Amino acid sequence: MTAVGIEPNSVLLFAMEGLFSRRVFELLLQQGVQFEGVVLPGRSSITHKEVSHNKLNVLNTESIESLARYHRIPLFYINGKTPEHYQQLLQKKHPDIILVACFPYLLPAAVFKCAQRGAFNIHPSLLPAYKGPVPLFWQFYFGDMKCGISIHEIDATFDTGNIVLQQTVNLVDGISSAEATDLLANAAVDLVALLFEQLCADRLQSIVQDEKHASYYSWPGLAQFTIPTSWAARRAFNFMHGSRHWNQVYRIVADNDDKGINAREAIAYYPVHCSAVTIHPEGTQQLIQFKEGCLLISP
Repeated sequence: MTAVGIEPNSVLLFAMEGLFSRRVFELLLQQGVQFEGVVLPGRSSITHKEVSHNKLNVLNTESIESLARYHRIPLFYINGKTPEHYQQLLQKKHPDIILVACFPYLLPAAVFKCAQRGAFNIHPSLLPAYKGPVPLFWQFYFGDMKCGISIHEIDATFDTGNIVLQQTVNLVDGISSAEATDLLANAAVDLVALLFEQLCADRLQSIVQDEKHASYYSWPGLAQFTIPTSWAARRAFNFMHGSRHWNQVYRIVADNDDKGINAREAIAYYPVHCSAVTIHPEGTQQLIQFKEGCLLISP
């Protein structure tokens, strides 16, 4: 993939520290996309504390900030949500294209309208479903293994602009969040290549999102790590594998049991009743019957 027809230093990326943003940035760099700059939040979107910046030019491949410094790409830090916080950036940068990959702030109109060829958000779900900050978590939570990437035009609200490109990514049982994110990032880079080609050929088309099929989910809470046995065992298995990087203890509860069982790891699931499973759990491993199938867990 190459950035066909895009002039050097014409792409401004809004991102944040996190696996999806970093992998998209990293893959685009590998494919020769030239960035005019990278904009990062100056404060944590969770704690709201000021982010400490690594100003040493020593490559840390786990950090988008470090990657940008290493490749001598200008960095900008935004500490708020109002247009005034973007004034310095707008005075310095007039990009052809703005790309957003998980930037936590809503861009003011003065920013997303300054891009000559458009401003686009790369969202890791098949919009209009799973709008919000952590769509992959919720797709695992609801047992939805048909994921994907949407690139949409940026407008005045989060994840609502017209869709220009989409690609489905089907996940397999037992996949981790990191593995799924890598698949989604690769799909995103393929779509960005197509976006550039269509922009240069002046044949980019868009469709309005159908709000009848829209869903939005914010940050999860502790309640989301309680798993009822009314789920299918497969859903519980995939959710536990896809969310274990959150480092939470799962609580598995039956409808008539207030106590529940703590679980840290899902070892396997079986699409049959527990009485039909011939394995012999070792040590503290335990088979738990779900509405559909059973789950082998380790407390």
